Amino acid sequence: MVPIDATISISVIISAIGLVWSLINWKKNNDREFIYKLQSVMIDKEYRNAWAAVRKSHERKDTYVDIVRGCEYEYEVVLGFFDSLGTLLKKNFVDSQMLTDIFGKSIIRAWERSKSYVDSARIEVKDPELYDDFEYLYTEIHKRLQTRARTTIRPSSHSKDSAKLGIHLII
Repeated sequence: MVPIDATISISVIISAIGLVWSLINWKKNNDREFIYKLQSVMIDKEYRNAWAAVRKSHERKDTYVDIVRGCEYEYEVVLGFFDSLGTLLKKNFVDSQMLTDIFGKSIIRAWERSKSYVDSARIEVKDPELYDDFEYLYTEIHKRLQTRARTTIRPSSHSKDSAKLGIHLII
């Protein structure tokens, strides 16, 4: 016969395991829902218009002064969004793999198109940490994408056998 204390201890342990399991699943589901809400920002009309202005500004090779005169607000919308994502990543509120999968190339394009503005703004407002969380986000996502590219399996153009098997690694 099992003592009452042992039975209570076993039931407490089983309950604790169940609670931990529920919390893990709750966090995963909430992370997904949170990421989808973040993703909806990128399809919002205001964001899309801001991104279009940043893209055009980049294509024209606008200077910092041109940007301040013409589309500073649009830069602030785009940079603010990605800076917030960087803060969330830095504080471990979001999973970097999920951010890479959903926003990866958008993060890279946004940083590369706005880097000169950020550099000039840091000097102009005398704040070397301006948008540093966006820069952190870019660096982390860029590393992940480079690692992924190096380990992508592609057929070799010079080997029929490896092309058939699809086992050529890009290094």
